[in-house]
Amino acid sequence: MSLINLPVKTMLSVASGLFAVIKSKRTVFGLLLFCFLNKAALAAFKIEAEPVVFLGDEIVVQTAFEENMADQVVEYEWILTFPDESHLSFEDMPLSEMRFFPSGAGNYQVALNATFQKNTKHQSKASISVIDVKKGQKFVFKKQNDTQLTNVPITFATVFPPSQVTATQTFGFWIESESQLVPVQTDVKATHPDDSLRHAVFSLILPELISAKAISGVLVPIGELLQPSDKSSEAPLNQNWQARIELLIDGQLYRSNVKPTLKNSTLKWLSGPVVNEWQTSGDFVNESGKIHPQLSARFSIREYPLTQDLWISTIVENTHAYAKNPKNHDYQVKVIINDQVRYQNKALKHLRNARWRKSFWVNSTPDIHIEHDPVALLASGALPNYDPKLINNITPEMLSFYKREWQSKTQTIAVNEKGYRVKVGTGGIEYTYDKIEPMGIGLAYPKMPDTGARPDIGPLPRWAAVYLLSQDATVKAATLGTADLAGSWNIHYRDKETGLPLSIDTYPYATSIWSYNAGINPQTKRNEHVSVCKEETSACIVPYTADTAHQPSFAYLPYLVTGDYYYLEELHFWANFNLLQMNPVVRQESAGLFAHELQERGQAWAMRTLGHAAFITPDRHPMKSYFDKRLRNNLLHYHQLYVLGRPNTYGAMKPVYSYPTASPWMDDFFTWSIQSLVDMGYQQASALAQWKAQFSVQRMGFGASRQDDYCWIFASTYHLLVAPNKNAAMYPSIKQTYDSTNGKNIPHGGGFNDSGHSCASEQLAAALKLKKGEMVGYSSSPSGFPSNLQIALAAAVDADVAYAKKAWQRFMSRSVKPDYRGYPNYAIVPRAASLSR
Repeated sequence: MSLINLPVKTMLSVASGLFAVIKSKRTVFGLLLFCFLNKAALAAFKIEAEPVVFLGDEIVVQTAFEENMADQVVEYEWILTFPDESHLSFEDMPLSEMRFFPSGAGNYQVALNATFQKNTKHQSKASISVIDVKKGQKFVFKKQNDTQLTNVPITFATVFPPSQVTATQTFGFWIESESQLVPVQTDVKATHPDDSLRHAVFSLILPELISAKAISGVLVPIGELLQPSDKSSEAPLNQNWQARIELLIDGQLYRSNVKPTLKNSTLKWLSGPVVNEWQTSGDFVNESGKIHPQLSARFSIREYPLTQDLWISTIVENTHAYAKNPKNHDYQVKVIINDQVRYQNKALKHLRNARWRKSFWVNSTPDIHIEHDPVALLASGALPNYDPKLINNITPEMLSFYKREWQSKTQTIAVNEKGYRVKVGTGGIEYTYDKIEPMGIGLAYPKMPDTGARPDIGPLPRWAAVYLLSQDATVKAATLGTADLAGSWNIHYRDKETGLPLSIDTYPYATSIWSYNAGINPQTKRNEHVSVCKEETSACIVPYTADTAHQPSFAYLPYLVTGDYYYLEELHFWANFNLLQMNPVVRQESAGLFAHELQERGQAWAMRTLGHAAFITPDRHPMKSYFDKRLRNNLLHYHQLYVLGRPNTYGAMKPVYSYPTASPWMDDFFTWSIQSLVDMGYQQASALAQWKAQFSVQRMGFGASRQDDYCWIFASTYHLLVAPNKNAAMYPSIKQTYDSTNGKNIPHGGGFNDSGHSCASEQLAAALKLKKGEMVGYSSSPSGFPSNLQIALAAAVDADVAYAKKAWQRFMSRSVKPDYRGYPNYAIVPRAASLSR
């Protein structure tokens, strides 16, 4: 079996020749054919071919001869080298040209070897890169100002589905308008279990970017042979720069200089001929040589050697988990690069267990907007499967909204001595920040535990979903900016010894909850509770309150599309916070279990964020195995609790706090979260997803012992009684939950009453004051309970639950639906191509 298709005349020769099949670990290399010697007259020659060919096109290699032909007898052979470095030589190919059709992408080498009459040997080679645009991802690079740029440094990241490209694959960027293939540096970060590429950071130098002109192209795999030699350096080649952060605290000046940190232990994040990046850390030291006990600095230093461009990200942290007496710090700050103040704030209150960053280009500022291909991102399985009809179909009003919102604006928040928000000017402790500057929180809501639908709640927050579907430059800036400002929340606990988020392996009783004694380790007698602020109230209280039940996904998508290490660490801090904010005994210490501590919605978003961290963290990063272990622990525990334990026949979770009353919409969040793990490749979640998704299907009137045991108009009810009382076992059937809720005064309220009318009838609609076929729970709202149900039903179809497709069809036929174009948080549809069953 050959990797190429040769012309018919040659194939006839192949059929009669000697051959052998050579195999490797990965592919069948092809046929090695022994040629006969052909004779012709020539003096000297060279062969030429188009350097880049699309897969499916014929490759033509032509021989150019010198004019002064001499009558010489020459023996010659054509040799073709495949992308995997196997060879094919053959007879009966004309000396003047060679033609073939490649059937695989990669780099092909063609050589013509000739031996003249007097044993004079001559060889000419041609290299052809065969690209398969179908395996590539589309990108658009757009200038955001009127300056013409040349040699523009570009770095971005993207994600791939399993088995699409190998992790050893080299990439190029094919610029369609210029018919040019630009070399690309590939920094592989994460791989799938089959060793195919999952996530990588890509860097290139664009030759030119003209004002008002976007460059479109395709990132394509091109094989191994065009991989540039590794010219990465151990330190920036450009030494003509200085950078430092200065903090003036209580009259003392503390400095942290960037360059000396390169001599310390550093992480080489990007490495190659196009770009190198180092992650470093340093102390703040005053003029007496004293190190600040709580504040520290971290830096990203990125250099593009070919252009001498330098990008520096400066980070100030107040995050040491066991720092003595942690507190808020007031200081003046300057970031100085090459003796120029690039950022300053004369009165910044740095919150405890928080961090901030500012990033700068040293020599130039290439203001480039990078558009990803939403279709490719959704197809990867790494992101929620939003309705493809929404791609480039977000309302102009919503895009304009974010243009207005992502502006500098001073905001004041007041809290009382217990940290609860109060009205500004009523005597509370007041905090004033610029919403898009350090210690602001961007588009996020300051008090997560507040109830009610909000744009930040969902599989992704609204700003991230709108960016993903629209690829709008301003919304992307707002999404990345809000991820930067995720550092402002006091959820960051770094182990000073390891430089990593605090590990519950090392400290199994580590916790941040209100009960300080909950951190006492009975084996070591040490209290592992993170340090507690003991200063006066104003130095301890913070204006923002984080939780798990309403937690947005801040950093996952930003890291996925940029490969920025700061976003990776934010993802780690938030995933770890969800472990630390539980009671150590209830979470089973280092096991890190969510099932018995968190609300159902909290379990949903905690599993989402934990799954994201385990999935996207680089293979060689020490936090990879840490989060993967907790994810597997939780999946195993849920499997035992529900799949094996089977507390009911309809797939409902047992509520932690509201039992015997359940909130189906919270349960729906969890169903989606578990199926999203299956989409990302965690097949151990499959049985759990199938069990859980029954709940959404049976509420739509399918899959129970009798069809329509549950009227689907109430599938989106606020509350549902799932047990007779708080001490009893769950009802075994969905019919019992329906009958026990219908028309009853259930604990916590929020039930329903069908008044004895037939399901979906005109009479029922009139009794409910709804349209016929309209579901309860704000059916026209994109954040209503039917919208919450949608993500679970989509998950049920993808999990291949019995009758799920019929349930989906019934759901989609409801009479009142929301317009998701301005609020796509829950506009998730099945990945399955066909809904017939």
